Amino acid sequence: MKRLLFIILCCFSHWISIYGARPFITLLASECGANAGTIGLISAAFSAVQVVLALIIGKVMDKKGTRFVMIVGNAILVVSTVILTQTRQIPLIFIASALMGISHIMVMLTAQVLTIGFRKGRERGRAVGLYTFGNSAGIFLGPYFGALLFERLGSNRGFYGVVITSLLSLIFSAFVMNQKRETTERQISLKEIINDRPLFRTVLSGSFVLFVAEVNTTFFPLHGQALNLSVKTIGTVLSTYGMASMLVRPFLGKLVQWLSTYRLMIICMTVGGISMAFFGVVHSAALFLILGAILGSTLGILGPTTMLATANITPEQDRSKVMAIRAMINYFGQATSPLVFGYLVSVISINGIYWVSGAMLASSSFICVKDQE
Repeated sequence: MKRLLFIILCCFSHWISIYGARPFITLLASECGANAGTIGLISAAFSAVQVVLALIIGKVMDKKGTRFVMIVGNAILVVSTVILTQTRQIPLIFIASALMGISHIMVMLTAQVLTIGFRKGRERGRAVGLYTFGNSAGIFLGPYFGALLFERLGSNRGFYGVVITSLLSLIFSAFVMNQKRETTERQISLKEIINDRPLFRTVLSGSFVLFVAEVNTTFFPLHGQALNLSVKTIGTVLSTYGMASMLVRPFLGKLVQWLSTYRLMIICMTVGGISMAFFGVVHSAALFLILGAILGSTLGILGPTTMLATANITPEQDRSKVMAIRAMINYFGQATSPLVFGYLVSVISINGIYWVSGAMLASSSFICVKDQE
């Protein structure tokens, strides 16, 4: 339990920092004159570096161990948040976003490898549930925390709060267990995963989830501003998403037992897609809060479910490499999302991107989990 506690505390602080900063990087860039396309590039930098570095970080973990990767990742997060407190230049905001992405893949991949290292069955399910619960708590508190500071202190000084939480994450990372993987482990390739259709569909489903979830993180602050919502209201809506994700995860085991893993995925993708589409229809803060709760519940279930499903159908000797490739594919979806939807904003309006992303998530349920039972 002690080894899991420091993972949870480290990731909780890390997620508060990420979600306390990322939505307001959008607003900072907008204040500095960035258009929707540029904002999309800034947001995409966060994910693009993760696509490139996922497998490299896995190799570094082999040689240096999990604690080293976790400490360096959180140190990079501190640097990125400090930059945001000082700059109003678009190139430096872009660099800060990219550094934040490097930090995130180092911390999250390390935490996932450690968490799924628990014995298969009830212990692993419990560990994944507690780990993702801690992540959700950070996602819930982060936007509201960032919005309060942004509104009271301003667009640059508001980032001092996430400097503090990133320092806490760095401190906790020093107590994370150090685990090195065997160098004799077979080097599974991306081609082998693609050829394993059940595994590839499970991995691909996680990428679809991040592809759609990124729309809200990147563009809801702009959408809310266009509807004259206050910064505090925008942060509250995003926090409601995180709170719903957090509250539903303790029931994950019972839901899987009742519905089965892949049936649960189909339901959540369908309901989540519909709620995402309605973000482009409603205009009141109250309705956004309701939709945020529904979307957070469905995507909150999908995240750990795809992670568990991947771990359970992967041979133990390949698991860490598969998780690295899973992270690479997931963040490819997250990286391309701001670029695709940033372009679509200029073509079909910001309302339209919610309709498109919602339709994609709902329809992908039948593509990603077809015949998985």
